[in-house]
Amino acid sequence: MIVLDTCVFIWLGLEQEKLTSDAMSAIQANRSAISDITFLEIGYLVRKNRLKISCIASDFANLVVEAHDIEVISITPEIVETALNFPEEVNNDPADRIISATAVINESQLVTSDRNLLKAGQVPTLW
Repeated sequence: MIVLDTCVFIWLGLEQEKLTSDAMSAIQANRSAISDITFLEIGYLVRKNRLKISCIASDFANLVVEAHDIEVISITPEIVETALNFPEEVNNDPADRIISATAVINESQLVTSDRNLLKAGQVPTLW
């Protein structure tokens, strides 16, 4: 299983050409999952007009989940504890820390384009 960060999830649904060939290959070859906090991030992006879609945020998220058979992983106390214990260089954004911790707890690679996460070395990443 691989865990997709929010941008990767959005690009999978809207702009697959933004995904690297390694990311797309991993998505095609593995079961994919997201943290449920991805739904909140999508909602905020739509509300702030940073993501323009032709439907409401929940419909978009559900369509991508269904179209790509993506597992949604709920936030657990263990995920929160892991997120809180990451060093600062991982990322200060709480959602990114939760998504990263979701990958760690599930012993999965995180598919992300986030430079901070890629160079932090705390989370197994793929881009």
